Amino acid sequence: MSEVKPSMERHRRVWQVWNWLPAFRAAAEFQSLQRAALAVNLSPSALSRAINLLERNLGEALFLRSPSGLTLTERGHTLLVATRDAVRLVHEALPSTASPQKLRVAAAGPVLPVLLADGLARALPDWSIVMHTAADDRLLERLRCGDLDLALSHAAHADHGITSRQLPSMDLVLAGATGSDRHRLVVMDTAGFDDPAAELRASTWPEAERMARASGLPVVAPWCLVADGATVTPLPRSVPVFAHWRAGLYAGQSAPYERVTAAVSALLAFRPVPAAASPVEGRRPADGRRARATGSAPSGRPGTPVTASRRPRRR
Repeated sequence: MSEVKPSMERHRRVWQVWNWLPAFRAAAEFQSLQRAALAVNLSPSALSRAINLLERNLGEALFLRSPSGLTLTERGHTLLVATRDAVRLVHEALPSTASPQKLRVAAAGPVLPVLLADGLARALPDWSIVMHTAADDRLLERLRCGDLDLALSHAAHADHGITSRQLPSMDLVLAGATGSDRHRLVVMDTAGFDDPAAELRASTWPEAERMARASGLPVVAPWCLVADGATVTPLPRSVPVFAHWRAGLYAGQSAPYERVTAAVSALLAFRPVPAAASPVEGRRPADGRRARATGSAPSGRPGTPVTASRRPRRR
């Protein structure tokens, strides 16, 4: 009997506060009583009363109140992470949602969604995947709210309840053989790819490839996305890549994220085997000679992003 008693005590303790946790989570994620009340279909006064009862039961404040809204305390952050994980575990155990396994993922920019899609296909071929794209500054908010499970971005994020891991950097190359003497480039248009010498800009590799053929200009792109058969000149530039997911997960729960990030890391770390090819026109080095290099592109090029755009020439 003594072995059962501690678990029953935990059960009673959780049961005392369980009904107030949805109100607490809504207020924590929306940081506003008005918006949270709409989300959980309660009046603001009823939501506020539930939070007050929870704080009174715990004996400490979970929010700092101000005219601008609600801010979680340290204790509030800890409880929010635990509440999200508890709700997710219960939800995944329900018969209607237990199969197939599902992952909600997102990535920023025109390139990372391609890498994430390929990494998912390699690491979790039997899973159901819901893919999103979002601005880098929106990914963290969607992770916090539980709308996403895993995200890739070009920026590190230090935040309560979020685990961030730096992956291999995305190395850039000058790609595509041209005979032009011009030094302006077609460049992928996203954070870290901006180049003052760029003449044309593209949001996807296929778009950049098409513009390069039409204009006779070389292309700046990630090495891992260069098309088969292209020649490449490595550039002394790289773009950081970070993976993010919710902190506090048990090892078994984080295993899918570990597998996906390992697959994406393998793609980022890929280096083509040098092979004879036609020269690529690059920028002129300091000694006045034109840079030339050869190499083969990676096989098994990932899929194609959905959007593409062109921007006017920068002067």
